[in-house]
Amino acid sequence: MDVSNNFNPMQLEVYNSLSQQISTEYIAPFQGLVRYNVQELAEGLYFAVFKDKGKVVGKVKFVVAR
Repeated sequence: MDVSNNFNPMQLEVYNSLSQQISTEYIAPFQGLVRYNVQELAEGLYFAVFKDKGKVVGKVKFVVAR
């Protein structure tokens, strides 16, 4: 997801396939690339939710496979 045009800090929430929130991180304004370390995650399906001032502005699905 392109967050380079965001004027505010954003919140990144990551959920597992059971819809349990497993982490929250903050993204600085105008950060063009977001990297999330999956090394500690078990294999499976995850969802990332991007929020701007508490409002959902994007969602991404990703799979961790080794």
